[in-house]
Amino acid sequence: MRRYLINQPMYSADTGGGAGGGTAGGAAVTAADPPADTKTDPPPADPPAGQPASALNEEELFSKMQTQLQAIADEAVKKAGMSPEEKAAHEQTQRQTDLDKREQAIAKRELRAETAQILAAKKLPAEALEVVLGADKAETEKNIAAFTAMFDAAVQNQVEARLAGKTPPAGQEQKTGDDIRSQFKNALNGF
Repeated sequence: MRRYLINQPMYSADTGGGAGGGTAGGAAVTAADPPADTKTDPPPADPPAGQPASALNEEELFSKMQTQLQAIADEAVKKAGMSPEEKAAHEQTQRQTDLDKREQAIAKRELRAETAQILAAKKLPAEALEVVLGADKAETEKNIAAFTAMFDAAVQNQVEARLAGKTPPAGQEQKTGDDIRSQFKNALNGF
């Protein structure tokens, strides 16, 4: 954690009457005169407007780093008490664990990409990705089917709600082809 030195009185005012209390030149050191070798850091600047503040403040960051360092130290102490064969087996286990984590991350990314393609093909909103994404492909497909049914029902309800009360006006008859021809003839005969 960063500590900032604030100009605080470190020395009391010297009237020059005490033994060794004054300076060589006779000037007294006061609270307004910090020692020459003391540096003060400026307070942290606020982030510029429009930019988000850091997600972790200094205490959280310090705590997280301290936890990581403690884990590294514990691991080093653990390895120090192992024989070379045990160290090799432990390192192999760690490599395998790291490899498994990477494979899971890749599989998750591939599933996300495939799910996005399925949603686009079914003309469903891309925002539904997080809602329908499951632990594996089968679960994701089941979630997509359920979401599609709910989405289609909601769309149908909205369409019916908008069309309700908008019946075609009564009293207008459909005109047949003969009626239109006779009106056209009458219009031409007038010229």
